[in-house]
Amino acid sequence: MPVLRRPGREAHGGPYLDEHTGRVWIHGDLHAENFGTYMNANGRLVFNVNDFDEAYVGPFTWDLKRLAASLALIGYAKALSDAQITELVRICAAAYRERIHALATGAGADEAPGFTLETADGPLLAALRTARSLTRFGLLDSMTEIRDFERRFSAGRGTIELDAATRREVLAAFDAYLGTLPESSLARPDSYRVKDVVGRRGIGIGSAGLPSYNVLLEGNSDALENDVVIYLKQAQTPAVSRHVTDAAVREYFRHEGHRTVISQRALQAHADP
Repeated sequence: MPVLRRPGREAHGGPYLDEHTGRVWIHGDLHAENFGTYMNANGRLVFNVNDFDEAYVGPFTWDLKRLAASLALIGYAKALSDAQITELVRICAAAYRERIHALATGAGADEAPGFTLETADGPLLAALRTARSLTRFGLLDSMTEIRDFERRFSAGRGTIELDAATRREVLAAFDAYLGTLPESSLARPDSYRVKDVVGRRGIGIGSAGLPSYNVLLEGNSDALENDVVIYLKQAQTPAVSRHVTDAAVREYFRHEGHRTVISQRALQAHADP
């Protein structure tokens, strides 16, 4: 991406911003509920940021302010005192500053240490252990059923039956997605055979009202327990993009799906390739 002009401090707010710190990859929606567990590309179960729908390029301070506001709101919801909430925000800001200083001076590792089953403790370790206890079988049983010796999505449970035209459109979009995969991912083409498609009610406040779908795939073998569910959702324009006026950022992304994928690769360690 080309180097952008220096953002105005008045527009971006604060003395901490220059041509570098005012133009970095930011999450765009860094609040507590966008942290959770997931399996990274190395097969490691981690606790970290796990939603990049609003990611963009902008001032790093926006993410910090968003996270501080989230901590304050949690504190209010838990009836914590103003002093306790202030201390939470101070601890968060100090930890961020210390880690960035370590990375900038070479005193830290090449990447931030992750919270894993080996490194986490307390509530984070409990969350990771709970996630580890969940299984593919449990997921499939909660969403699907066997009908006529084949797996299909179950009715209800937030699913929406699609009309023929919408189904064709979703399948066409999925075929286009397959065209973006590397050859190494296509060793067994049957893995991507579509068994069923349903609409899905939006999950989360940010997804409310957005078209989203579940696609059921064959998986890496004919065994029914190896079926795979893919979640498709319409990507929307990130809120922070309305306040970043530099055309070089906006024109870098081909569309919102491209922006989301590129941003996740930039922000997440060991992102899914």
